[in-house]
Amino acid sequence: MPKKPTKKTDLITAEWPEKQTTSSVTRQQRKIRCRKLFAEEEFWEETLDLVADGVPLKHICNGYDIPFKALYKRISEDKPLSEKYQLARKAGAESLAGSTHEVLVRLQTAMRDEDCNPNVARVYLDYIKWRTATLDPDNYSEKKQLQHQHSVAKDYVDQLRALSKPKVVNPVVDADDDDEV
Repeated sequence: MPKKPTKKTDLITAEWPEKQTTSSVTRQQRKIRCRKLFAEEEFWEETLDLVADGVPLKHICNGYDIPFKALYKRISEDKPLSEKYQLARKAGAESLAGSTHEVLVRLQTAMRDEDCNPNVARVYLDYIKWRTATLDPDNYSEKKQLQHQHSVAKDYVDQLRALSKPKVVNPVVDADDDDEV
């Protein structure tokens, strides 16, 4: 098992050793190993903390040398864990959005020293923009998703009911009838 990361940047920059081929490890052994990891509360706390720091789930899987599908399936099937994961994703989006200020400060410093390529910062900021939009589309996406439910059948029935109600007609009163007193 690779050494656990000491900093968030270890995962983001993928400084961990490449995933080793596990040809000698059987599928059954991998399942047992995943079950043991998934049973540990500490594993889930660390995983959710890393997600909250903006680290992609795939990088976390590579770091722990566990299959992505197994981890994603476990998160998807466990309702409380899924809710915690969604909250961690939103926190990760906030964390990445906050890092844009750091990039801009570094860019300003580099521009003063005339040792800078603004296109590098632009690409990085575009990545942050895309990543935050995927992590928390409600707050950071340019496209807002509106949910609208409309039932044509219900509206049609309501219109028919309105038409079938008898209409009240007010009788016309002649002005000559009032003078007979």
